[in-house]
Amino acid sequence: MLVEFHPQHNSQQNDNPYYSLVPWSGDISVEGPSAPAQGVSGDLESVKSHHDCNRIAAADPKHVKAQELKRIEEARAANCCTWKDCPSTFPFLSDADLEHHLEGHAQDVVRRWSGATECPWSGCPSRERFKLLSPLKIHLQNVHVNPLLCVRQNCSFKRPFRNHRDLQRHIETKHAQTGDFRCPYKECETSIVTFRRKDKWLKHVQDVQHQLDNFCPVQHCEKEARRKHFAGFENQKGVMNHMFNEHTGTRLDARDFSCALGSCKYGDPPYLTKDQLARHLVEDHSLKEKKSQDIVDAVEDSGSHQLNMQLLRNWKPSFDCRLCAPPSPPARRRRGRRVVYCCQCKTPHNATVNLCCTGCPEKPHEFCSNCTWERALSNDEV
Repeated sequence: MLVEFHPQHNSQQNDNPYYSLVPWSGDISVEGPSAPAQGVSGDLESVKSHHDCNRIAAADPKHVKAQELKRIEEARAANCCTWKDCPSTFPFLSDADLEHHLEGHAQDVVRRWSGATECPWSGCPSRERFKLLSPLKIHLQNVHVNPLLCVRQNCSFKRPFRNHRDLQRHIETKHAQTGDFRCPYKECETSIVTFRRKDKWLKHVQDVQHQLDNFCPVQHCEKEARRKHFAGFENQKGVMNHMFNEHTGTRLDARDFSCALGSCKYGDPPYLTKDQLARHLVEDHSLKEKKSQDIVDAVEDSGSHQLNMQLLRNWKPSFDCRLCAPPSPPARRRRGRRVVYCCQCKTPHNATVNLCCTGCPEKPHEFCSNCTWERALSNDEV
């Protein structure tokens, strides 16, 4: 640090001056024989310029906050006191001794508290204003005395959290293996990417240009476009509120059930709750309410939360989903001959040229014996 020498005289004792040191004001004009030589003025100008830059940097709040955070992290890593002006500069032998010492500083802050103010802890980078004493006590405990830190391995975030809720949200956001929220729109490239926080998921849906309409994009939802009884939402906000409330959730409220029965296996990723899946079985598969509830309980116990053929006994084609099943083609019967339909391409054929479908689990279906699916789609002759 650059300083200036200011002579002081004490007339009561003697005439010999003594000098006091004060920070340099930046003035390089010197009178008398002590003036610098001509070649030294350039060096002084460069020193002054460097000093001004440091003074500007020190006045920047972000720069000061970064310096204080770094100082606190280094002191905490060395098991030293984080009070900036504390005379105890040596490391403490144990964490208990350090915490007891920091508790003394906190008690002193509480005793001197006289009203709404920022944190009086020496060197605290927080600019939060505390109007009541109780929030200040929580801040002192969680940030300074016994800081709430993330203890996950290789975590780069070293700052303490204000409360346990912020710490838990950090762990779920940064260290969770998978998220709870997915974009339900088919055309979205992030449909297979999960979001760990609702606000991040909602921001994604709002920012990305999805092909939004007035219906829910989730298959088998009671508000989707295939439901004749639902006329649609009034605006996009209604769609977003419905998706947020009905098709997102936490691990405590699982919303990852799906149906893979019959034609439903070609549907979208799962976004249904247990109750929504039960309603789907009753309304779309024409199952009894009690039977559907038993099936959904078995799906929940399976762990995969997907309803498939293995979990449903006595399956009948009449149980196929009325929303997903393709419409039956019109019967094209010839005089005196039986007409059957290919289970792959739905093309009608004479019974004499068809064989039993050996690869389809939904027997007794039949498939074309003289054509592939692709050829059947382009063949108009029966």
